[in-house]
Amino acid sequence: MVVPIIYEPYYSKDSIWCAGIRSGIEKALTRKKYFPVYIDGDSYRSFDYDKLFKDTPRLLILVANRCSWILSALDFFEKNKIDILLVDCCPFINNSVKGQVFFHYEHGIATALEHLSKCGCSRTALYGLFRNSFADKMKQRAFEEKMRCRGIDNVGSLCFDNDNGLADCYDKFHSRISEFDSVICTNEIAANSLIKRLLADGIRVPEQLQIVSYGYTKLTDISNPSITTLKFDNCELGQQIVMAFRYLYNSSPDTTHLTIRISGKLIQRGSTRRQSDTASVSMTRADSLDTVTLNFYDDEEVTAFSRIEKLLLACDDIDVKLLLGLLENMPYERISDGLHLSRSTVFYRIHRLEEAIDITSLNDFKEFLITHHFKDILENYIDD
Repeated sequence: MVVPIIYEPYYSKDSIWCAGIRSGIEKALTRKKYFPVYIDGDSYRSFDYDKLFKDTPRLLILVANRCSWILSALDFFEKNKIDILLVDCCPFINNSVKGQVFFHYEHGIATALEHLSKCGCSRTALYGLFRNSFADKMKQRAFEEKMRCRGIDNVGSLCFDNDNGLADCYDKFHSRISEFDSVICTNEIAANSLIKRLLADGIRVPEQLQIVSYGYTKLTDISNPSITTLKFDNCELGQQIVMAFRYLYNSSPDTTHLTIRISGKLIQRGSTRRQSDTASVSMTRADSLDTVTLNFYDDEEVTAFSRIEKLLLACDDIDVKLLLGLLENMPYERISDGLHLSRSTVFYRIHRLEEAIDITSLNDFKEFLITHHFKDILENYIDD
């Protein structure tokens, strides 16, 4: 079976989360021995769909998260009578969308709030919201609904947006920090940034403020304290996407609509005080969407955390030891001998790690490692 796939270009290029989703899809396609056809998200309008769908249903997978890009794309596919299996977006009405597979973010909010309640918290903020993200809209809606159930009227005041960068988000939160005993972060980048700034201001986590975050990547390992997170399984997501595509492929698009939500699991770690059970919650429907053109990765701090994550993902145990040697200014001969590698292998491994974060010179690479305190990160990584 041929499976056409489009990734939103901005999301695909920069997002560590999109990379995880892509990996899950590719593993599922490989297991089923299906053949993917990747359509460039930058030039999808000029693609020859009539040729692609000559002998098959007019159906493709669209992986995207940015509101402004998705709405325009769906208008195009609706006009061209192409059916869409939409991935990683909240539900909304569009005639082209025949199926949706996404993480159950509402379940995550309920799970996080129940955990924080069992940890003694009753005054929780939602931190790092990004208006141009479907996922964050779902999190905000579920959070505000839960707060209303607690009898809170001005629920919007409990939400802190990241539309102007993480530094601005923290400034807004810090001015009201005494009002809260806990925070749910929309992603692990926001959580790492928050913890870093709190500690710099002498605020202890979890003693003074407890934190739960969405996402479970290498970034949750490098934080000190480690972050209690809501972990979602990309492999499970990939399996459900491929199964949903096959189901829609063999069904009548006029009478079929499929929605699949993948629930996460709470991983209790150092940023909260006490372990708890998870909870479940029913899903709510999304309403009207803003079409702003904000870009999450335009924030230099977000980009830096993303590059750190990409570098950690590219490292194996040998690479970690190699980088520590590099940061200690060891000669290549000593690094080679210590790791039982040839010099050419050491050069190759360094070059591969440079490519992972789009750096082309050794000096720039070392500067990146030093600037972001990678010696401490890697030593903590080994301890874990």
